[in-house]
Amino acid sequence: MKKALLGCAVVAVLLAVVGGTLGYFYVYRPAKQYVASFSQLQEVPKLNARIRNKAAFIPPQGGELTEAMVDRFMKTQDALRARMGTRLEELDAKYKAFDEARGEGTNQPSVAEAFEALKDLGGLIVDAKRAQVEALNQNGFSLAEYEWTRSAVYQAIGVHVTEGFEEAIRNASGDQTAMKDAMKQVMADVPEVNRKLVEPLKEKLTENMPLAFFGL
Repeated sequence: MKKALLGCAVVAVLLAVVGGTLGYFYVYRPAKQYVASFSQLQEVPKLNARIRNKAAFIPPQGGELTEAMVDRFMKTQDALRARMGTRLEELDAKYKAFDEARGEGTNQPSVAEAFEALKDLGGLIVDAKRAQVEALNQNGFSLAEYEWTRSAVYQAIGVHVTEGFEEAIRNASGDQTAMKDAMKQVMADVPEVNRKLVEPLKEKLTENMPLAFFGL
């Protein structure tokens, strides 16, 4: 049952990303055949349990980042990218497919193109999550601290990081260990110190958007 729920949750994320143009009959119904392929995502909570830093995380007052926090975050993403190796190119391609799926008019993808974005996605996310856990352990992050920092860093360059895939995985698997509320406490008005710290990294963060998109 959990596997089915998980698959349906991820398919629902795809439907939300692609939008109403393709609609229920063109996306959701045929996408159900992909549910079984997402059974691998059941590994994600088990991988999260391998994160060594399990300390409670309290967001800093005022939502302000520090230079040390940003540096540690970037080192973690660098380590994640290095560990993924050639699979990073696959993740980038998946992100591009989803990004194009959000286009309108002539940019709207065909059904075949929409499903290509789903192909082998479960295994790819699991491999990426495994690399992320190693990178988090290398840099002493807890999952909650990393997710809050990621949200704050991207918000500082004007990007709201969606947690769609990560939330779908957690809700279907029953994994509630991460502090979801911590991420929601990122202030709507970005502290000026955050903007100054992150602005020089904007280009690199944009390159890393595929990681953020898939909850990494």
